[in-house]
Amino acid sequence: MAEERAVIELERVTVTYQYHVALEDITMRVAAGEFLAIVGPNGAGKTTLLKAVLGTVRPASGSVRVFGKAPWKLGGERRRIGYVPQGTAVDVSFPVRAYEMVMMGRYGRMGLGNRASAADKEAVGRAMERVGIAELAEEPISRLSGGQRQRAFVARALANDPELLLLDEPTTGVDVAATESLYGLLRRLREEGMTILVVSHDIGVVANYANSVACINQRMVTHGRPEEVRSGEVLACMYGPHAAFLDHGPVPHIVVGEHVHLDEEGKPADE
Repeated sequence: MAEERAVIELERVTVTYQYHVALEDITMRVAAGEFLAIVGPNGAGKTTLLKAVLGTVRPASGSVRVFGKAPWKLGGERRRIGYVPQGTAVDVSFPVRAYEMVMMGRYGRMGLGNRASAADKEAVGRAMERVGIAELAEEPISRLSGGQRQRAFVARALANDPELLLLDEPTTGVDVAATESLYGLLRRLREEGMTILVVSHDIGVVANYANSVACINQRMVTHGRPEEVRSGEVLACMYGPHAAFLDHGPVPHIVVGEHVHLDEEGKPADE
């Protein structure tokens, strides 16, 4: 069987900020239709990796290719990429309705100052319907719940009909039910053929939905299927020696504590 074409390719990528190494020698390939989760502790370089894929930071060494080109050379093909930033990067007090915010996702096609065409309006309505918030079109974003707001951000990214969707910590400040609902939406988008890369600090949640996981801690710790990256060794590398993966309850999660002990299979050992 022919190998799936690569949408994202990083080859020995190192990114530095002045004298600080944020990422070192990262090699990674994301195939078309893949749902990849980038996980790791705070300060591990996850967001920097996302910025390298977007082309907003350039590597000190190595190469980044998106759709076969350096991301800063994509030109009009940048419309093939949808991006959902961290919620903390968005001013939710800005007086704008959900529909208007989603329409911002069409500005790359419309051009600032131009009126929305029938095609633009149709695309926005379709994106809001796709994420399940069509009935909230007239609501100010300040009145949306955390989960509804995140869906609106995803709709804004989808309004441009992208092939690749990038999300940076999309469930920060969102409750458990909204987290499950959002990841379920992302899984459905992947089933429709979209390539998805999501940055998260919580392997316990995202590994339930992604079909591959890359563990980053400045360097690539491991990259594989979710069941391959839950070992005690990986958890210790990312979260410290007292981390445990707990798979009970509605959402699996990581517990870090001084009194957690793992057995040889990486499971919490009985005291």
